[in-house]
Amino acid sequence: MHRPPPMPIRPRGLAKSPPAARPAKKAPDRPAPASSQQSEITLPPPPACPHGVIYTVRPGDTLFLIARRFEMRLDRLVAANPQITDPDVIYPGQKICIPRRHIPPLPPEVPGCIFYMVRPGDTLFMIARRFGIDLQDLINANPQIDDPDVIYPGQVICIPIS
Repeated sequence: MHRPPPMPIRPRGLAKSPPAARPAKKAPDRPAPASSQQSEITLPPPPACPHGVIYTVRPGDTLFLIARRFEMRLDRLVAANPQITDPDVIYPGQKICIPRRHIPPLPPEVPGCIFYMVRPGDTLFMIARRFGIDLQDLINANPQIDDPDVIYPGQVICIPIS
């Protein structure tokens, strides 16, 4: 009986790379011969990066892997690099901008309140329980929250203290 060849196994939880995750192509060391159909690759100049750092692409890098390495969303990395006309194609040696995480400034000091930055997965109920306070007291201390069922990571809220 003939068995089909085994399928490669990917570790659980790893998804296929999205289309924008092709590895960086090697930029030619010298111009292609004039007789060939290929043209010389000119790397775009580095972007303006006032609120971030410049990163040099390494062989095997993809924007997807770089975004994951710096713990940011791929669309944010692409938006910070308008000089990249095709996000599927980057080259070793190319300079790209890695934007810094935006951390909102803390609100002014409020008596009877400590500030807490909402983390992914937080709910007001969980925060109230974590700090040992009544949920309604937490809601009352944060009138800027329109819907107590909707809070966002990075949002700064007041934890009332007695």
